Amino acid sequence: MDCLTERMKKRGTEGPRLGNRRGSASIFLMIFFTIMVGMVMTFVYQAREKAVGAAADCLCPLWASSVLGKYDRDLYDRFGLFAFQGDEADVEQMVLDLADYSFGEKRYADVDGCSAGLSAYSLGDPDNLEPQLRSCVLAELLTPGTEEIALPPTGSRGELLIDQVSDREILNGGIIKGLPSYGRTNDSLLDRAASFFRDLSSAGELIREGTDAWIAGRYIDRRFHHLLDARREDDSFFLCEQEYLICGKMSDTENLKGTRSRILAVREALNLAYLNTDEEKRDAALAAAELLTPGPAAALTMEGILAAWALAESYNDYKLLIHGKPVPMIKDASCWAIDLDAVTENREEGYIDTGCRRGDSYEDYLAALIYLLGENNKYLRMMDLIQIDMRYCYNGDFLVKECWTGLDLSVTVNGKAHEARDSYE
Repeated sequence: MDCLTERMKKRGTEGPRLGNRRGSASIFLMIFFTIMVGMVMTFVYQAREKAVGAAADCLCPLWASSVLGKYDRDLYDRFGLFAFQGDEADVEQMVLDLADYSFGEKRYADVDGCSAGLSAYSLGDPDNLEPQLRSCVLAELLTPGTEEIALPPTGSRGELLIDQVSDREILNGGIIKGLPSYGRTNDSLLDRAASFFRDLSSAGELIREGTDAWIAGRYIDRRFHHLLDARREDDSFFLCEQEYLICGKMSDTENLKGTRSRILAVREALNLAYLNTDEEKRDAALAAAELLTPGPAAALTMEGILAAWALAESYNDYKLLIHGKPVPMIKDASCWAIDLDAVTENREEGYIDTGCRRGDSYEDYLAALIYLLGENNKYLRMMDLIQIDMRYCYNGDFLVKECWTGLDLSVTVNGKAHEARDSYE
């Protein structure tokens, strides 16, 4: 009995001790293996997330560029401007389709959503139009084969074209209210024009004053027609587009009348300023005034005669301009056309050409008047013409404000937002 008890004690202490050591090792190995597998899985997961994130970071700008690649080809061909049409929902759907193409077969990459911002890039904002004009002009300057378009020799074409000017007129109130300039422009041109012109020896000085003005002037000259412009393809609703930039009226006839009035007003002020410096002409006007109203009233009558003389000369100046002949901003005796007898006798003639070949052309006067509009008015009316011509020639629903020159993009992949910003600049 004692032997049996001693054996049981011995077996109870030695047997389980060996089993405990083996069990502890197994448990340790299982824990170690589990930790290692977890670490490997974590590493794989993190590597996969980083790979997906890096891919999304690279692809997001490409998706934005793909949207920009959908630019309106007609707008580019006609006006040299890059912009795409659509709304934010259209852009978001396009990007989601591209993302699905990129990640659609990868179960570990989930595209959770997309948001696009377009409002800051509307072509209807003058701040977005100006860089486009700059890029267009610079591209033309650097591209061979874009030399200045040569016009035919000047002659009487101005007078002929006045009779042939289109009677097209925009009457639809919805179209008028949808123009970019509607309610956003002001016309203080005549209040400023005479003082600007009086200090210049030529209209070209205005255009050369700044790079931006020069770029806008070159773009306008190459893209928009005017009365004497022989480029008469049927690619515009108005024939006198540069005159529209100056006046903003809804018909060629009204724009021509408004431009004529402005040129006459400028020329009258400058001609009167010259008469007041020419003693010989002032003496002649005073002599005529004393014959008409002897006594103290002669001085007042003389001022009236000088004003009428300046106006008569202005009408002659305008006729010279539309016949392709130059008229100097500041005149002297050699280029003065109307004599006092023609004024006092109220004689009507075609026009008098003194043979002076120095001065500024009709195009120069238009360029100077457009310059005086100010940047905001000028760009808004340029947008008007772009919208009118695009609707007339290509797309009846075209709106400048719904054309975009860039976009902000945010795409969420695996819960993380990836952003990109791109534009045509």
